[in-house]
Amino acid sequence: MENKQVELISMVDAYVGIDVPDLHLKRLWERKGAKKKIPFEVLKEAIYDPSVDYLLRQGILYIEDLDVKIELGLEDEEAKEPGAQLKI
Repeated sequence: MENKQVELISMVDAYVGIDVPDLHLKRLWERKGAKKKIPFEVLKEAIYDPSVDYLLRQGILYIEDLDVKIELGLEDEEAKEPGAQLKI
């Protein structure tokens, strides 16, 4: 997944932000439905930050790409469709 960009979608009607200075990662979603892209390799490291992990596991930020979710450990490897996270 070299140079792959992962699109994260805000699922809440509020400002949501990610700030991981060690990875030079800072993004802000201004409203529900806002979409921002993050390089896959950076997101793979950022998920070890408890706040990033929380935003993804609670469905505050949503990833549509099932393969990416499986590789990040957010879905079971046998999953054929996304779990119970909300969709827009």
